[in-house]
Amino acid sequence: MRKVIFMLVVTLAGIFAAFATDKNLTLDELFDKVSHIDRFEVMDFNGGDMGFPDNLGKGVLAIHPNAEPREEIVALLNQIPRESLVYDNTDEEGRFDRFFKEGDSTLLYVHVGHGSGDTAVILFKGGKAEDVNDFISRINRELSELNSEE
Repeated sequence: MRKVIFMLVVTLAGIFAAFATDKNLTLDELFDKVSHIDRFEVMDFNGGDMGFPDNLGKGVLAIHPNAEPREEIVALLNQIPRESLVYDNTDEEGRFDRFFKEGDSTLLYVHVGHGSGDTAVILFKGGKAEDVNDFISRINRELSELNSEE
């Protein structure tokens, strides 16, 4: 019971801290904050892994074994300028995949599962602007086609 209360207090403190600030986060700052959340592991991410093209730039991955930090992640995402959101796919159970773009070549991918589903955040930097824009166009087109079939 103490662990549950502790986790609730930590989560609420994180949410409060996130809303208490009036500063928008950059994608680098968001990734740094996520990487310091308990149980996230950080590692280099090679292009071509997990279905991502290999031309999005240098990637770094922060991964958590489940969806426990969902509220903290959402609170942090609320601190990113809304215009940086370039892709959002949320299913009926609340799992989501989102991409955020900053400048010409910085791209942030966020996946939050449900329950025991993983949470992953990948920051790509230094890709060619044309390659990043082509990728964003392609995934949005695929999402649109998928939604029109339903």
